[in-house]
Amino acid sequence: MLSTRMTSVDCFLHTTRISFSFCFLWIVSNLFIVSAIPVDVKEYLGIDACSAYLPKAGILASTVQGGIEVIALNSSTSLADCSLEALDWVDPSNPYKRCRTACWYQVAPSKSMKNQCLCLVDPIWMPRSEMNNEKASSSRLLWPCQDDSDCSHNGRCRSDGRCQCSEAWKGPTCGELDLLEVDKTKLGFRQVDDYDGSNISSWGAGILWDETSQLWHGFASEIQNNCGINAWETNSRIVHITGNSPHGPFQKRKVVVPAFSHEPSVVRGPHGEWVMLFSSYRYNATGLDAVLCKSCQGGVTPEISDRCPYQLGNPQNLHHRFQQMMSTAQSPFGPWSPPIEIPQLSTGWDWNTDLTINADGSAVALIRGGTTVYASNYSDPTTWKINGDPKSLPLLLLLLLQHKGWDGASVEDPYIWQQNGVYHALAHAFLPFYGVHAYAPIPPASFDWDSYPLNWTVTGIAYDNLVNFTDGTQHAYARRERPHLVWGPSGKKILALSNGVQFDGKLREHYKDGVFTLVQPVRHLTQRRPISQIIES
Repeated sequence: MLSTRMTSVDCFLHTTRISFSFCFLWIVSNLFIVSAIPVDVKEYLGIDACSAYLPKAGILASTVQGGIEVIALNSSTSLADCSLEALDWVDPSNPYKRCRTACWYQVAPSKSMKNQCLCLVDPIWMPRSEMNNEKASSSRLLWPCQDDSDCSHNGRCRSDGRCQCSEAWKGPTCGELDLLEVDKTKLGFRQVDDYDGSNISSWGAGILWDETSQLWHGFASEIQNNCGINAWETNSRIVHITGNSPHGPFQKRKVVVPAFSHEPSVVRGPHGEWVMLFSSYRYNATGLDAVLCKSCQGGVTPEISDRCPYQLGNPQNLHHRFQQMMSTAQSPFGPWSPPIEIPQLSTGWDWNTDLTINADGSAVALIRGGTTVYASNYSDPTTWKINGDPKSLPLLLLLLLQHKGWDGASVEDPYIWQQNGVYHALAHAFLPFYGVHAYAPIPPASFDWDSYPLNWTVTGIAYDNLVNFTDGTQHAYARRERPHLVWGPSGKKILALSNGVQFDGKLREHYKDGVFTLVQPVRHLTQRRPISQIIES
């Protein structure tokens, strides 16, 4: 780690390594802060934080790729020299525009990239191991925060220019969830078969407190017939689960929506009602029996066969229309209203839709890719529209014509909430295969949702696939998707993170696709207090 801790005098005493122009910029920037503070530079050897945003042909000049601006700096002989180049760079037209990440390519597929030094000016921090056979290392340049946006709106910018993170968050910019070890007796929702003890797969669940029953309620995608996640397109159904603790263990109550139904999102409405969105397709009894996978054993899915023909979308003629459905109830126990379709979000694949409902009944939702959807009345499907689409184009055409997702991250499984005047979101990113955080300030009431897009800022990795347990062991799950936060009864305190996780194996690997719903607690400022006091009453 290279850490620059200096006064203005020290700066000019070290001009063999730091340029006069940087010293001048450093001093000027600190005039706007109550007390001069250091600029921290954290080095990550063998980690590439830039290549995802480069054009395939490499880079010889500045460019914008995937919405992320990349600056080509001078060639460097080391990561330390590259970091100093990045510290020295300033945009003549905007002195507040600085390099946030520096990347040095010791070895690269393109000769023009060898010893190249690059920097990112966006706050995104999504490092990954080597890509494209290059050997790259990265530095994170941590400048003094100017306001709470520099702290991901998960903390406050202190007068000394550092971020003070809110409970449940950590990191220099408060973009990482501060996760605790998991008690293996409270894994969340993990079922086992009574006959052979094999895993019964479930794929994530939103978990909410119910003040009437004094229980924690969840709604999970369960893969029936003892199959794994490979058979989700036919065998998934939605089940109701309950528990006495937000961390589990949870028990299944009943099937709420039969197969095929998937990825429920459940929130509370403005009058206390329970609102569920989910993907569905209604087979008749004969049709369902024809497509269900029936040859699973041991909690995993075997190869494609006559008894399991349609897993992983094969053959392609199974690709039915995924209907985006909505149902409501006055109690988590039901009864649930007959589902109604939101046809604007029904298409050839599932949109992973998640929503947050405002006090006036309007709603903001996110779908696969990070696209924002707005409804002036959540309960009226005709009011649901893609944000920033004044022409009301069909969704598929709209996404083909223009980029509507998040800059810098290709995502699915979004989870959205609002806190302190800001929309926040978690989502599963494809590269790296982790969870990411993003935010967008809540616009004023006069905001024209049809004409102007909601601008999301991706802060970077919020959690990875490695989970530590209270017995001292740890496990790196092959997949960790479908994020949901678990909130305390008042809705103000984050208690845990819920995900669908795959034990091991590779994506879509046969006999290795067993999954379950993991719930991992987050750290609070006073962990010595009993859990009953940490969880709000």
